[in-house]
Amino acid sequence: MTSSIQITEEKLDNNRVNDICGQLHGDSLRVLSLRECDITDKGFNALVKAVGQSKCLLQLSLSLGVIKDFRRVDALAKSIQKNQYLVALFIHGNPIGDKGMLRLCKALTQHPGIISLDVGDCDLGDKAMDALCNLLPPNGDKPGLMDLSLSANPNISTEAWNRFGLAVAASSGIRELYIDYNRLGDFSACCLLVGLASSRKIQILDLEGTSITDKTAQLLLHLIENYPVQIKKIILDENDIEASTKLTIKDYIDDNDEGDSVSIQTMDSKAEALGTTSRQAERNTQKSMSEASTESGSDSDEDNSQSGSSKSSTIKSDKSKGEESELKDTVRTDEDYKVLEQALEEAGQSTGKISARSENGEGDRSRESDDEGELLTEVPVISTPVLTMVRTNTQKTQIIKDDDSDEDSGEELHEVYLGR
Repeated sequence: MTSSIQITEEKLDNNRVNDICGQLHGDSLRVLSLRECDITDKGFNALVKAVGQSKCLLQLSLSLGVIKDFRRVDALAKSIQKNQYLVALFIHGNPIGDKGMLRLCKALTQHPGIISLDVGDCDLGDKAMDALCNLLPPNGDKPGLMDLSLSANPNISTEAWNRFGLAVAASSGIRELYIDYNRLGDFSACCLLVGLASSRKIQILDLEGTSITDKTAQLLLHLIENYPVQIKKIILDENDIEASTKLTIKDYIDDNDEGDSVSIQTMDSKAEALGTTSRQAERNTQKSMSEASTESGSDSDEDNSQSGSSKSSTIKSDKSKGEESELKDTVRTDEDYKVLEQALEEAGQSTGKISARSENGEGDRSRESDDEGELLTEVPVISTPVLTMVRTNTQKTQIIKDDDSDEDSGEELHEVYLGR
């Protein structure tokens, strides 16, 4: 059963489109990504119609020229109105303009669950920006946007960016904001920082190439030093900012880092504790069982060996994340996965477990014995159902995993591994 399809720079014939539509109709597809693909109007309409009927698709990416004109924008908007299960929509690199964005925003306003949106490099202007502002605050059962990318939309004016700062202040949910390569300047950037001080939940802020100076950087430093914000990653490259100011900001974030995030301009790999609340509880259970075995007279050397094995199976180090530019429009860090998982839980989405994964695709596995009265000296392992959410602006290869059945538990468990 296919859980993910990623296709880059291919011409999709009718047979290929029909195969994808079959996966969508079968409710087995979780992630669909078409990047710089050539598809006919008939094929596109059939594809988005199947998207609208899917009950399992969580992430849809149609990037880099796939949405060529307003007719395709309108077809996508109608599909979004019918699909109630999507949580992430990435359409960067499509010249939809203000007209197209207004049409999409009308559909997104009515959607109950989309929390991650990428409309970078979409030729947006002030009208589109004002429409996007309405998507930020939570509204009733709607969680509001938590992850927004507006990269490379230079037609947005400073006045529109100022209004966007007000919308951020009114939003309680925005956690990741990518506004790199836009014409903000110091005034608009400072207005935005005031809004972020009110929001307080922002964790990742990308201000690369936004024409800001040391004036904005000093205000940013004041923000993180004096207000209870949760910023863990800031990107300030390609701006006229003093190196000493950048270093001070970096040092402050590093000093206050809890060890599970990447700070300013730092893409070195770090050992991160992977896992969600349920997996943490699982580790605690294993630890308790291990201690019980020790008290009952188990050999200490054997016990230590089991503890080390459990620890190595539940904590993995990330591989090197690569260049910053290669991560621009993807789900960037394990922290992103945690944010998305928490957001889904807050929104009440029943989409299965979404948790952080190291880049090599390995997860931790463990299980408990069914015999309650039996003292355990060894902890076998099983897999945990995991879905990794991935953006697709950068070139990726298609990696598809089939479901495996666990013989011990009888459950059908899913693992989706997405390569970089």
